[in-house]
Amino acid sequence: MGLNNGLSDETAKFLDAYSLPSGVMNAEGQWLFKNLSLKEYLAPLDKECFFALLENRKQESAVKKLIVRNKRVQLVEAKLVANVTNMIVCCTRIDLTLFSHPVYLIEFHHRAQRLHAFSSLNRLYLEQNKHEKKTLTTDLKLQQAVSDSRIDPLTKIANRRVLEEALPTLWDQAFHSRSSISFLMLDLDFFKNINDTYGHSQGDKVLIQVAKTLTNNVKRTGDIVTRFGGEEFAALLPNTDIAGAQCVSDKILLAVRKLNIPNEGSAIANYLTVSVGSYTATPSHLKVDVANIVHLADLALYQAKEKGRNCAVHYEVSEDIELTTDN
Repeated sequence: MGLNNGLSDETAKFLDAYSLPSGVMNAEGQWLFKNLSLKEYLAPLDKECFFALLENRKQESAVKKLIVRNKRVQLVEAKLVANVTNMIVCCTRIDLTLFSHPVYLIEFHHRAQRLHAFSSLNRLYLEQNKHEKKTLTTDLKLQQAVSDSRIDPLTKIANRRVLEEALPTLWDQAFHSRSSISFLMLDLDFFKNINDTYGHSQGDKVLIQVAKTLTNNVKRTGDIVTRFGGEEFAALLPNTDIAGAQCVSDKILLAVRKLNIPNEGSAIANYLTVSVGSYTATPSHLKVDVANIVHLADLALYQAKEKGRNCAVHYEVSEDIELTTDN
């Protein structure tokens, strides 16, 4: 196998058959090989260094950095000497086992043809980009619509739908891990009196305050706080036994009291209070009855109201349903 200044005969023949004026140079710009087209093109110039083609030699350092630092194709549009001003240079770093140092394939493209190709590609890119943006906008609107359907518009926390969709998954996880899961229902005591006494605008502000307080106190990873409807809120607590449910309920009762929101129409205090009902279970089967879980928590909430409100009542499933209370 013969060599052409380090290139194999096969590589040299390939480049010679290449229609574009092309060659191989080292990092210093010295030509290691020029194909027939390039020899013919550069013959009048008698330049054995690529960088000698630059009309302004001050560009040499900048152009050399562009070439040496890029392993991928790098277009270099430099101000070339008069004979090649209608050309654009394309440089690609190539790895040849015959060389222990980087070498570069240099191609000379006619400026008009190259720019025409760029213009066509640019138009295609813009059309594709326009289509992709339109598709992305549609997707984002759809995602936003889906998101909005799960967010309570007033309090900006999750709505009942989120809880009901998450419950089967969390129940399944609890079943396989043999852990407990708790569901809390909360009702603002005598909330109607706030609307009647202070107006519905103030009532909305109270709901927002309570929602924020709940999210600040029920914030483990996996916990879900929702506005269940009206003045009712709910919390779904995975990996939480009855003691944990009682602890969370106590935190909520205290946090709402500390808000010290006036409620002169309340029959039990001159500030806002809440009642809590919770249901705790360790699943013994995969099938979950969402409606029954909500019913049992709501039943506990009803018992809390019967006890005088401003307290919590807890159900726990064992062989027999047990009832415990917190004040």
